[in-house]
Amino acid sequence: MNSLKPEILKAIKQVLSLRVEAARKAMAEAQESANSEEKSSAGDKYETSRAMSQNQRDMNARQMLEAHNAVMELEQYEKSKPYSNAFPGALIQTQDALYFMGPGLGKLASENGIEFISLSAKAPLGNLFMGKKAGESVVFQGKEIRIVEVM
Repeated sequence: MNSLKPEILKAIKQVLSLRVEAARKAMAEAQESANSEEKSSAGDKYETSRAMSQNQRDMNARQMLEAHNAVMELEQYEKSKPYSNAFPGALIQTQDALYFMGPGLGKLASENGIEFISLSAKAPLGNLFMGKKAGESVVFQGKEIRIVEVM
């Protein structure tokens, strides 16, 4: 399973890179919209529209920063050694699914079709997995989930 980690990290990086680019583009469009607003005879309409564009730009900037930070975190996981306990950066194989503890992106697939769930340690299930080892179980939504392997 160790050979899966680079493939999974690559798939996550691609999703995050798309998010960074989409946020960058939306941020530029919002800034352009704010800059192109013209004074109107409607009084406060100009200022309101400009403020809304600025808020949109700021929101996209936050999203871009979050995605960029997640990419930086992934680079640290690439350098990490295999894990024996479930912590951010670990791959967790259960009887039903493969999880990667990292950014909470949900269900993804690698280029080779390996399906996995990118799960945040802050998510309810991620929080239950934290520190667990192979052979241990957690109960989530009334269902027992047995950890087969942690890498």
